[in-house]
Order: sequence, then C-alpha cells, then structure tokens
Amino acid sequence: MNPENKSSLSARQKKLLIELIHTPDVTAAAAAAGVARSTVYRWMENPEFTEQLSKLRDESMRHALESIKSQTQRAATELIRLLDTPDERLRRMLCNDILNHAAKARKLDRLEKWLTQM
Repeated sequence: MNPENKSSLSARQKKLLIELIHTPDVTAAAAAAGVARSTVYRWMENPEFTEQLSKLRDESMRHALESIKSQTQRAATELIRLLDTPDERLRRMLCNDILNHAAKARKLDRLEKWLTQM
C-alpha cells in the first residue's frame, strides 16, 4: 500500500498516510510519522490528502477482506467438524451459527441479484 507517486503530497504527508492506515489513533500516527498532531488535522483539510487516505483505507479493507475470504472454507469445515461434539450446548450454538450465516448468505445473494437487475 503506497500512496500514488504522481500526487503532489510531500514525503512526510505520504509517511503519515501509511501510519494512519496502520495506526488509526491520530496521536500515535503523528508521532510515528514525526509530525505534530495539529499538522495532521491541518493536512486532513487538504482534499488531495483526504482522498489519498480514503483510497489507502479502501485498499487496506480489500486486502483484509481477501484474507478473510481465503479462510472461509476452512472455517466452515471446522464448524461442520465441531457438530460432532458430545457437548449439546456447543452443538446447539454451532447449529444456530451455521443457520444464521446461511440465512445471511441467502439474503446477500438475493440483494446481489436484485441490484444486478436494476
């Protein structure tokens, strides 16, 4: 995740952008980037800075979601394996989890179909 090289942002602003992605706390990000907290807020008034921050946050979220997606099958397999547990309470919780996730997936599928028909 690198800020675009074609931007007019300074090297310090680009460093702060990276720190804000990894450290959502403004004070900690400012310290890590070597800038004053007041400077961070001033830079956040710059449309180019905030647009770049938004792009980097979106990219970070996409990467996180891809990581989660890659583990979905493993998690589903583990849930199914745990259905054989002798603990009735745990089995009931697992059944509820699986049914709730299935219902949410179905709703999302329907929503996606509806949106593509618009």
